[in-house]
Amino acid sequence: ILSASVLAWLLLLLLKTQAAPLLKLTSAALVIVVAQAILGGLRVLVVSDPFGIAHGCLGQLFYGLLVVIALMASRAWNRGAIRSSAGRSRRLSLLATALFAATSTQLLLGAVVRHTQRTGLAATDLLTTGHQLLPPSLPFDVFSIFLHKSWAIVVFVLALSTAAVARKPWKVHGWVAALPVLLVMLPIIQITLGVFVLFSNKKFWVTNIHVLNGLIFLAATLVTMITAWRTSAASGHLSRNAGRL
Repeated sequence: ILSASVLAWLLLLLLKTQAAPLLKLTSAALVIVVAQAILGGLRVLVVSDPFGIAHGCLGQLFYGLLVVIALMASRAWNRGAIRSSAGRSRRLSLLATALFAATSTQLLLGAVVRHTQRTGLAATDLLTTGHQLLPPSLPFDVFSIFLHKSWAIVVFVLALSTAAVARKPWKVHGWVAALPVLLVMLPIIQITLGVFVLFSNKKFWVTNIHVLNGLIFLAATLVTMITAWRTSAASGHLSRNAGRL
């Protein structure tokens, strides 16, 4: 009850104040920590897969929020946005947003598989799932593995597409130039680790490295999305000013 009261008060404060963005983000991080503590307590009291999945996903959300806070507090952020053509910037921002959404969905699917199949995977074949190219929705344990493997292809294609569009305008901008490289390398590593998870039937260390690399990739997609939208906003502003002249 005390945790819920603190959470409600923080949410009200966050919505009603005119604080700086960083202060609001850090307040939101505190709200998520309180919510995570509530879910953690419920997870201990009730052995429930939905609580476990929600607890895991909220932890990933908290991690992503910390990445945003670190980015906005950095010197690199305060140097200003990257300049690029308005059309390319808009296309890149849409691709980066789709990539971040797809990656978040993939981590959710991974959490479902991880928390509902604790002792071992329901299907460990690589090119098929349960020895079928398209398994039925039931049993869901097998189908969830199929969804996780299939959605990885969507994420990989979006990552390559985003990296291809971002490579040229970002290649001379210091640390930002590393983002397209990461968008190519990290999914390859992730898929390779996923194959080893299947072959080892969810061996502890392989699975945990797979999860850790997934979080690093999530951070890379989030930073890419924020940088792309900031570039798009700056390019649009520059284009409008040029139109007035």
